[in-house]
Amino acid sequence: MAWLYRSANHHPPGLDQPKTDPNEDIARHIDSNINIILDRTPIMARGTSAQEWGIRSETRARKYLEQRGLVFIAANYHSRYGEIDLIMRDDEHIVFVEVRARSGNRFGGAAASIVPEKQNRIKICAQFYLQRELSNHLPACRFDVIAIDLNQPKEEQLNWIKNAF
Repeated sequence: MAWLYRSANHHPPGLDQPKTDPNEDIARHIDSNINIILDRTPIMARGTSAQEWGIRSETRARKYLEQRGLVFIAANYHSRYGEIDLIMRDDEHIVFVEVRARSGNRFGGAAASIVPEKQNRIKICAQFYLQRELSNHLPACRFDVIAIDLNQPKEEQLNWIKNAF
């Protein structure tokens, strides 16, 4: 929005008085309201970007699963079909894990945010992974979800949902 703001001392050469922009007051109002909204949204700790929060959530999920006996294979596997947050091995199963973190359950929480379209993209990406990386031996696989809900400041609830979809 900064490009809408005009310096009080700036005006085009040759003109005695700068013209006022009627959108300038609107832009200031919108910008100040956006800052208020952002300040009141407790999505993560202040100063933490969404990407950093996502990385922390995935790291926490990986450690949680490793403590329960799963073996890490890959993180953030990308293909043209999408991304899989974690790929783990549980005995003879390959486990594709979607990690979701939300700051409240206003819209159903972390687990509810994995809509059928996202599930399908994960399944297609998993098929691509299996064909590309393990084409000689296709093991049994499952799709798990690690849902991290931040209910109150500094109070996280981690849920492991096996065979989520």
